[in-house]
Amino acid sequence: MTIAVGMVCTDGLLICADTRQTVEGECVWEDTKMLKGASSQFGDYVAAGCGQTSFIYMAFERIEKALSDPRNAKLDFSEILQREIAKIHKHIKTCSDPRQPLPWVELIVGCHKQPEKPLLVHVDSSGGISPVADKIFMGTGRPIAVAFARIILKERLPLKLARIAAFFFMYQAKESGYGTGGETQACYLPREKGMGGWDDKLIAEQVERMMRLSLLDARNCDLSPEKFNERLKEVIQTMTEVRISACRPKPSFEG
Repeated sequence: MTIAVGMVCTDGLLICADTRQTVEGECVWEDTKMLKGASSQFGDYVAAGCGQTSFIYMAFERIEKALSDPRNAKLDFSEILQREIAKIHKHIKTCSDPRQPLPWVELIVGCHKQPEKPLLVHVDSSGGISPVADKIFMGTGRPIAVAFARIILKERLPLKLARIAAFFFMYQAKESGYGTGGETQACYLPREKGMGGWDDKLIAEQVERMMRLSLLDARNCDLSPEKFNERLKEVIQTMTEVRISACRPKPSFEG
């Protein structure tokens, strides 16, 4: 199943996904649903997948091979994705029982090569590929994540703040959505050193504490001024750290 998020940020791209793997409605294990690699022709790339697990990994393998093949150097990134996804869909139709619903695979894919601007694309369940200008959600947890994003996301965010927002969406989706769970894995472009995995509960609790302070605590006459100020200081400290990060010089993607 899955909950995955892709966000275009002011200083790069963020892609994250949960690690819950399910088969026929039963959770059987937790594992990565993300691919991270590098190509001499196309730079760093990241992908998150949802759908049938075997076809997610098939897509990852085919994309890795295609992006590392020097014969594809004259193709653009989206053309390579389109070609490899078309081959997978052909394989699915050939090998599937016509009496059963077709299995499917859906991807969020990011690519970045200095000094160009990072590219984020969505591969839908029919195989169609479209660029993402802002944000994209996929998987069974999508409706929950979208509902919170409509409240919180009003403009593009710096990566540090986007991560907090995305982890909050992921946590809420995993609390409420069918077939989602486990850790949250996140990747960034421009690339950081590694692909981290986090328990997003702590980050979600921070966001919820800020929302509670604004919506409830400020109207609670029974809450002492001292206790309110204590909670306010914690929120201000978090917001100050985010503000400092947002004001740092951003890398230039102008080619």
